[in-house]
Amino acid sequence: MAILYMRTSTIRRSAGRTAVAAAAYRAAVALDDPRTGERHDFTRKRGVAASGLAGWKGTRGELWAAAEKAERRRDATVAREVVIAIPHELPPGRAAALLRDWAEWIARRHGCAADWSLHLPGREGDRRNLHGHILLTTRRSEGARLTEKTRELDDRKAGSRHLRAWRAEWAKRARAALAEIGVAADLDPRSYAAQAREKRIPFMLGGEHLGPARAALARQGVPVAAALRNATRQALNAEVRAWRRALDDTLAAVIDEAASGGPPQPHQRVR
Repeated sequence: MAILYMRTSTIRRSAGRTAVAAAAYRAAVALDDPRTGERHDFTRKRGVAASGLAGWKGTRGELWAAAEKAERRRDATVAREVVIAIPHELPPGRAAALLRDWAEWIARRHGCAADWSLHLPGREGDRRNLHGHILLTTRRSEGARLTEKTRELDDRKAGSRHLRAWRAEWAKRARAALAEIGVAADLDPRSYAAQAREKRIPFMLGGEHLGPARAALARQGVPVAAALRNATRQALNAEVRAWRRALDDTLAAVIDEAASGGPPQPHQRVR
């Protein structure tokens, strides 16, 4: 079943990270960082099915070199990242087109540049873990140069509003892509909390993203705090889902009885 998972984060110098290294790793390429003089070579990395740029007229190396050069502060945020789950039912070509088109939509919406990469599931991981990485510049992009900051994404309140718009647009595009191959999916772009408030049901807990390193340790049986928290949340969510199923069946039975004027009829709930 397709799910809507989207996580945003920032690439900060204060954490010892660079946009050039992040871009090289996610696209599995080699990039030189003129600011530090380092070369980041990830050409041996496997699992990157497709990648590309939106809103930029130069190369990937030129884009992220410019992003690093534009920031003077030692604690600067040099890029934003979005990690998004892609419906595993989609073939890689259609998944890449979906990710590319959505990245282009964000680049147009905010006037920034976007660097997207489609990652296939790992050999030892969950085969449904088809996902995308999108790196966004923190400045507007004009041709092959970066200008003013995208301040609307720095403000907490405005940023949350834009994130909701991103999720809604992704849900719409993902549903359309799935419909093309005959798969119906109810991708609700709202948070679990928002869905629970509307339906007046117990809150569903979201999971934490482990990343490849922690996921590998968890598979080997090493206690990983985030993985243990996820397991607890999944158990609690299972109880909530069971409660929802019981509620759905009860409501369906009441509806059947009211419609027929007789006792409840066997009802099979369609998910």
